[in-house]
Amino acid sequence: MYRLVFFGLPGAFSTIPLEALVRAGHPPALVVEGLERVPGALRPTVEVLSARTSIWDKLQSRLRADAAPEPKSAHDLGQVARRLGLDLIKTTHANDPKVQALLRSVEPDAYVVAGFHHLLSPATLAIAKRGGLNVHPGALPEERGAAPLFWALREGHTELTWTIHVLDQGEDSGDVVVSGKLSFEPGADGQELLGHLATGATPHLVRAVRALMAGDLVRMPQPRSDAARRRRPGFRDGRIDPARPAWEVFTFVAGCARSYSLFAECANDRFFIRRAVSFDPKAKPDFEWFLSGDRLILRCRPGVVELELKENGAIFSAEYEEEAEGPPP
Repeated sequence: MYRLVFFGLPGAFSTIPLEALVRAGHPPALVVEGLERVPGALRPTVEVLSARTSIWDKLQSRLRADAAPEPKSAHDLGQVARRLGLDLIKTTHANDPKVQALLRSVEPDAYVVAGFHHLLSPATLAIAKRGGLNVHPGALPEERGAAPLFWALREGHTELTWTIHVLDQGEDSGDVVVSGKLSFEPGADGQELLGHLATGATPHLVRAVRALMAGDLVRMPQPRSDAARRRRPGFRDGRIDPARPAWEVFTFVAGCARSYSLFAECANDRFFIRRAVSFDPKAKPDFEWFLSGDRLILRCRPGVVELELKENGAIFSAEYEEEAEGPPP
């Protein structure tokens, strides 16, 4: 049996491939879940959760559950790994020497990465005998980087791409194994879209893992001429552009508002958006924008879009200065 280590984050883009590997008869020997770095922490967080729990561990777990039951989530990577009976590490930094020692103890044949939050160092990569594979939610080499879905939706793409590539020391720069496309309707949530991308990629991932282990993986180097890195979105990247068609604005907000701070600027006022409500691609209102309660009606080019504001999301020009940019408290 292959000895795999799976790296991922909470969310469907990680849990769907993990469950598929288990169903295909390739359960990872270890799952590594990435955690957000704790501000001010001097050392990386490393939490080890063994699937082989002792009686004392079970008692402690039951006491914790009685005191404060852990909410169940279908796509919580840690919960899924525990339900599948897999050993789990939760860490803010997979390249920490303690994590590397745990990886060596598993003696992995290969890594499988789906949505991890940082690059693996050369020393960490070298632990896996046959290297590894990464599932990337974007086209390569055109959409390298951590947030290809954000940029695809912001730019009005009507198709999304997933790519499986070989892990190397660069960021999404390894040889491409296979890729595919996903069409979608306006209004889909970003996590839902990531789930669809993972579902499309997963059967190919299972085949690629088997080919990697068999030594007959077909791979193609990425062309350097088309390479482009999509940077992490900054605050100003969340600005909604009403010069774009209404369906593009609607799709961008629907897909990204839950994970990013999106806002519209109207007559020097700023409105932070909770969600996209509706759009009319043919409407031709005689106003640029209209605010009614928590609803912002925004004229686009063409069409009109209706957006719901966050609580306290309306910040009028007298209430802020351009130098102090940021989302509402």
